[in-house]
Amino acid sequence: MDDETEAEIGEMRAKVYLHPLRQKILNVLSEKGHLTQTELAKVIDATPGSTRHHLMRLKEAGFVKPAGTRPGPHHSVEKLFRALEPDEVEELEVGNAGASQGSSMRRFMFDELREVERIGTRILERNPDRYCNFVTLEFAALPDALRALNERLRATVSEFVRNLPAPGPGDGTESICLHLGFYPQHSAHDEEE
Repeated sequence: MDDETEAEIGEMRAKVYLHPLRQKILNVLSEKGHLTQTELAKVIDATPGSTRHHLMRLKEAGFVKPAGTRPGPHHSVEKLFRALEPDEVEELEVGNAGASQGSSMRRFMFDELREVERIGTRILERNPDRYCNFVTLEFAALPDALRALNERLRATVSEFVRNLPAPGPGDGTESICLHLGFYPQHSAHDEEE
């Protein structure tokens, strides 16, 4: 496989993986195990058709797979899905994308941020007591400093999560997705290539 094809596949897999609803599906499947698309739709507050679409995209990109069947209502057969374990998933690499791929990823990330905001707004309209927040920071730093910041943020969030009290039934605990994205801003150099 040539580098360009590999880069296109990596970008496609990143787009599939980073979609907020697909992140929710992966989190639910990881937490609850084998579920049908109808069960998933109820948990993630989406239509069965939308859930099926996103499940199929996750399956094509290698993040979920069928997990057998079971008898359903009215003598039907329900298909079960499961999230792949981390050691089963091919590593997702988009961090060293070229300029044109980086530009494409920036557009994609902005589209995803708009989608996250749309979903968050919809959730807050239904229940204003829930927590949802959007933060965008822009700054300049050398690549080594950005790598160090990435590691520090990852360690801080991991430590915070490890120290959270165990959720109790009905205590209002929120399940969330946290995305941190590092991507270059548009520059004159992008135009030259």
